[in-house]
Parts: sequence; C-alpha cells; structure tokens
Amino acid sequence: CYNMRLEFLGMDHPLQATTLHEIAKIRLAEGRVKKAMRICDSALLIRKESLSEYHIDVATVMATKASCLVARG
Repeated sequence: CYNMRLEFLGMDHPLQATTLHEIAKIRLAEGRVKKAMRICDSALLIRKESLSEYHIDVATVMATKASCLVARG
C-alpha cells in the first residue's frame, strides 16, 4: 500500500504517515521493536510537518512509540 501510494501522493503526505503507522504497529506486534520505532519516527515527522504537532494523529503515533519504549524496557 505504501509503495502504491508513493507514486501518487509522494513521501510526505499524511496518508503515507497513516500507512507507516499501521506498519509500525505490525512490526511492534511481531516483536521488531527497533524497526517499529524507526517507522514511528518517520510517521511523526510527516504528521508534524503536514498537520501540526498538536493534531490528534500525532498523539496516536506517539502512543505507539511509547509502546515501543515500554517493550524495550
């Protein structure tokens, strides 16, 4: 989905951040915590730049990143 949208939306579209966030949640569930954190960072960057750092979608990614930090201990 990410690669298909890349051609039409580009790398910095909010919908790409949504796809990245979903991928991060999958990686976290698989136990790939470092990968999930890197993907969360990418999604956060897109969402902060395109929406604002106070947007609710930023908070949802931050919550997933917090789950990654908890999983790391």
